[in-house]
Amino acid sequence: MACCSSREKIRRRTSDPEDDTSSSGSSSNDSEASAEVGEQDPRARDAELAKLEKLGDEERARRLRESGWLLPPTGHWFRADDVTLLSGRPRCQVKAHVRHWLPPSDEAGSSSVKATLFFCHGLHAHVEEKLLDDFMRELSAKGFAGFALDLPGHGYSEGDSRCLVPGFQACFDVHEAFIRQVLGANSDDELDAALGVPEAVLRQVRQKPYFVMGESMGGMIAALMSKQISGGKSNNLAGGFKGAVLLCPALVVDLPPAFVRWLLQNTVVKQYPHRCMPDFLSSSAATKPYDIYKQPEHQEMIMLDSYHMPEYGWRGTAGGLSWRHGVRWATANAFLEVFKTLEDDMGKMTFPFVIIHDPKDKICFFEGSQNLMRLSPSHDKSLVEMKEGRHGLHGNKPEAEEVLAAMAAWMDARV
Repeated sequence: MACCSSREKIRRRTSDPEDDTSSSGSSSNDSEASAEVGEQDPRARDAELAKLEKLGDEERARRLRESGWLLPPTGHWFRADDVTLLSGRPRCQVKAHVRHWLPPSDEAGSSSVKATLFFCHGLHAHVEEKLLDDFMRELSAKGFAGFALDLPGHGYSEGDSRCLVPGFQACFDVHEAFIRQVLGANSDDELDAALGVPEAVLRQVRQKPYFVMGESMGGMIAALMSKQISGGKSNNLAGGFKGAVLLCPALVVDLPPAFVRWLLQNTVVKQYPHRCMPDFLSSSAATKPYDIYKQPEHQEMIMLDSYHMPEYGWRGTAGGLSWRHGVRWATANAFLEVFKTLEDDMGKMTFPFVIIHDPKDKICFFEGSQNLMRLSPSHDKSLVEMKEGRHGLHGNKPEAEEVLAAMAAWMDARV
């Protein structure tokens, strides 16, 4: 890979050879063995996880509730355009659920904010997971204020349809409007939100630089939104922007031939936009919980955290917030559209960024991160190879601590 400048770099996290999961030796430590069960015996783990599907509705709901996996609503919100509306529907605004993480306050009640980090969640996900909350709290303890919202139709946010994304430009626009709201750059009525942040802290936030962060699909959103911000296409946002942090971003996909895309877009997508793709066509249907998290209890919570819509034949768990029912056709089409031009867009990404990615990520392939490093003309870009981190980098230990350290060091160097 050609080196664009002294600040372009690829760092590799090396794992201890004695911890190599390909080793045939057995471990006497049961917790360590179970933590790697997905690598050692995926069929056995699949069988164990399948038992959760056979639990009754009340038992599923009890396990999810008592696990503490999901945080309660904050009561904080931001009025946003509903991104779930299909083309041709009149514009509608809904309350998007907001969560924030603030640095510790001093005796006077003021926080010492170095910079602010705006987080974008992934496909069918949300920002209400306890593991993400723990991760963001650790970052806030290092002086970085964190803000995030559940996209409309996701998590605790309102929305016309559940987990439907007919176009990604609407997602970029909602995140940008949210950033403007927090930074006081909105021309709209500032009172059309309840952020739940003390005024003294908000003043600090608005005087400090900021970064955009995204994970998985949110990494793709963060990258493309950062391109807009740094290019001056986002009103009043370019000034304090210092770069993007991309965790296991979704930046590559195998596109079907042009004729197949045309056929899908002009038949199936138009007629059945809300329906879900068949499992054999949807890569997300093949996603395994152990490809995301190492710990068995976390894998089980992924299975149980599933939105419950029995009236449509989609059985989940009462109280679940994630979507485990397949990709809707309109969302699949939105991915096709954005990936058609993604490599061209990468060639215009001149802003500073750091990518942190497991080279063996089975959900968002490492090739996409390599492509961004190769195609971006940025003079300040880094790729950190986080081996054994899997897809859920924020929730797998000890890798999560290393991700935190890498992020904090990278941002500290730019504020």
